[in-house]
Amino acid sequence: MPQNFLNQKNKILRKSETEFGEVISARALTDMNTAQDAEEIAGEGKYEDIIQKLRANGALSSCVEKVRSAYGHRLALDNFVMTEHDFEMLTVLGLYDMNTLEHSIRTFEIAYRIIARPLAEPSGETIIIGDYLRNAGVSLEQFLRAALFHDIGKVIIPREILHNALDDEEVLVRMFPEENLKAGGQVKKELLQTLYANGIRPIDVVPLKEIFKGEQYVKLLCDLEKRGFSETATLKDVIRMHEPESRRILTSLGYETEGELAGSHHNYKKKAHSHLLNTPFGTFGVADLIRIADVTDALRSARWYKKPLSPLEALFVLVKDAEAGKIDSRLARLWVRDQYAELRKGDALLAAASGNGRQFELQEEMRAIEMFLEKK
Repeated sequence: MPQNFLNQKNKILRKSETEFGEVISARALTDMNTAQDAEEIAGEGKYEDIIQKLRANGALSSCVEKVRSAYGHRLALDNFVMTEHDFEMLTVLGLYDMNTLEHSIRTFEIAYRIIARPLAEPSGETIIIGDYLRNAGVSLEQFLRAALFHDIGKVIIPREILHNALDDEEVLVRMFPEENLKAGGQVKKELLQTLYANGIRPIDVVPLKEIFKGEQYVKLLCDLEKRGFSETATLKDVIRMHEPESRRILTSLGYETEGELAGSHHNYKKKAHSHLLNTPFGTFGVADLIRIADVTDALRSARWYKKPLSPLEALFVLVKDAEAGKIDSRLARLWVRDQYAELRKGDALLAAASGNGRQFELQEEMRAIEMFLEKK
């Protein structure tokens, strides 16, 4: 029988989904005289160069101590110990982008809940997924570290790309501004319809050099070239690079298993998982656990391009992603069932929606979730 690691009461299990802590600014991680330099260095691309330069200008140690003070309590588990390398990675993430740091910690917390909570089947049988990690060749510490640093590779992405709010329509407007104006937007609408009908998104296929035109973008395009991106790279290419880069960084620090997990949490190339959980409820890829935690937080969080979804809306999107094959449907069903049961306690869902005109939409979302949970 797998060894149960839940012989202690852990604060993460008692923690509410909304108690994620206060977001502090990157400037709070640095001394005033080194703040701008440290943030600029963290945006230069290659992780090893960032660490070397932060150490050379004397900012690294003080920044690490501030990160340790601000976030150490949220990562303090009896069965997970942060190393100096870990705090350095967390520091670089914070100096690079505080939202990415906060997302990483929340993903860590959600991932722990997924593996530590008793998840139930309709029959009433329950499973604690964490009991089976070692059978997959993964320790609890390796799993949690992979969840925490699944996005460390994002430092390779220029901030201007990470924070862009471009959508498919804006890409077409930038490509065909004159034609779009003359046709009153009709060219854009017809072209989008044609592309979507063929499964094509402009944001995924149009080279960045065709989107970022003009003198104001010369520096950005040169920066992308220095970071190893070709002149035909698309936004999709650049964003997706964070996954193999996370693997490279973690592996270079001696975290090979963590690198394998973080380097496949999106599994863009649809490769077979290297670590599989064999449980009474089915076989799951360990990286898929991180994927569900990642998506759960991404949906619940505000980003520069979107507002946060409510807990129910987030579950509804998880269901749609599972039905579309974007995440493991069996694993999603276990997690959604658990979280939906939490939301249903006290029948607070309908009451919460009655005052904002969303009662009909909420009922439709609930029906879709319940139909998904009824499937085997």
